[in-house]
Amino acid sequence: MKHIIKALADANYTNVELAEIHNKYSDVKVKKFETKMIALNRTAAILEKNNITNFSNLNAKEIKMQDSKKENVVKTADNKSINKPKRIKGSLPGPLSEFKGKRIHKLTEINPRRAGTCGWHSWNIAKEGMLFEDYQEAKGRVVDLRWDVNHDFVEMI
Repeated sequence: MKHIIKALADANYTNVELAEIHNKYSDVKVKKFETKMIALNRTAAILEKNNITNFSNLNAKEIKMQDSKKENVVKTADNKSINKPKRIKGSLPGPLSEFKGKRIHKLTEINPRRAGTCGWHSWNIAKEGMLFEDYQEAKGRVVDLRWDVNHDFVEMI
């Protein structure tokens, strides 16, 4: 197994690339390894268990990300996705569909957030009956609004 570890170390694989190689040949998937030495040892053990001795076909930069949620998307070495969905010109970033076109209805009069926090400021920006788009233009944060909705302080109608 030492010769496999040396071959992997000489190939200068990153921890991410070693995890990809490990996941390709193992039933137990890993997201990342804690150290380079752990990555080398565990990947070498998997390769030895599967009797893989030819390292020329272990090009981790071209391994498809099979566990990716997006189908038919290949991640390259520079982490750019091929077939990435394009954003519509003029649209705002983020998942806005849940609040788009809805109005804010406060279910409590007092600000439930700790004074001085971002959530407290966002609560003060939100006015009764305000459109979501107006809330965003006034620099209200979507994450704070979503938190208020999830904790039943605000309702979107």
